[in-house]
Amino acid sequence: MKKKLRKHFKKLRASNENMDDYFIDFLYTLVNKFSNIALYMKIGHEVNLEKLINKLFLIKNIYLPVVKGKELEFRKFSGFSSLSFDDANIKAPVNGELIDKNSLDVIVTSCLAANFQGYRLGYGGGYYDRYLKDFHGLKIGVVYENCLTNTCFQEEKDVPLDILVTEKQIIKIREV
Repeated sequence: MKKKLRKHFKKLRASNENMDDYFIDFLYTLVNKFSNIALYMKIGHEVNLEKLINKLFLIKNIYLPVVKGKELEFRKFSGFSSLSFDDANIKAPVNGELIDKNSLDVIVTSCLAANFQGYRLGYGGGYYDRYLKDFHGLKIGVVYENCLTNTCFQEEKDVPLDILVTEKQIIKIREV
């Protein structure tokens, strides 16, 4: 079922354009109160967070995901010029300072789709679910409004998010 959903939502997500600023305003409001913030670099048709990274970089500690083999870790961002490609061929601070996951205050992740129970549909590698399973901070998913679904696609290994952010709203799934 997830494979079929991924195909459907990839097409929907590709139709979204020029909405990044709406997400950035909502996300800034949510994460600005924290010190150690994990964001991501966009791939494909994901929401581009570079403006948010620039806005927070001088006043907060920003960490980005790095894929190493089958695992995900977060390393400190020190500028766009210091990024290179990780094992998944995604721009990342591969030589940045590694942070323990529970030293992060908040992790913001992209969602291909999400349901109203807070479960995200990603690309199918399980990287974020493995990383988030014992994470104690705030978990925020970024998803286009047209990629929200009522479908219950979650499996036992999936980890729910606390908040979903779309270009139109902030959806609080659970209080943290």
